[in-house]
Amino acid sequence: MCLQVRNHVIGTGAGKSGLSYKYVILKDAARIELYIDTGDKDRNNQIFDQLYSKRQEIESDFGEELEWQYLDDRRTCRIAKTVENKGLWDKNNWPMIQDKMIDTMIRFEKALSKHIQRLK
Repeated sequence: MCLQVRNHVIGTGAGKSGLSYKYVILKDAARIELYIDTGDKDRNNQIFDQLYSKRQEIESDFGEELEWQYLDDRRTCRIAKTVENKGLWDKNNWPMIQDKMIDTMIRFEKALSKHIQRLK
């Protein structure tokens, strides 16, 4: 028997074109993120840099450090938080993982929303 498990991503717009909030569930981890992809690498980097300039305030409002990722090998950038080092393989913990992801996303969106609205 061959069990095939794929990564799952669920996303929604973040209020600005090219920005989306995503829930990412991998085989062995779960994270939430703000994914930046306007279709233009330079514009993505500008947005990332504007948000990064507010890093201390954003992380203070969020209550934890975040993962700030340029993704140099790609056109895109992201700001993420690994919620749990458990994922699709850990079926017994799915309800706990989902609850943690939802709670983390709520805090994440609150910490970022005013900064996203102020982007040039």
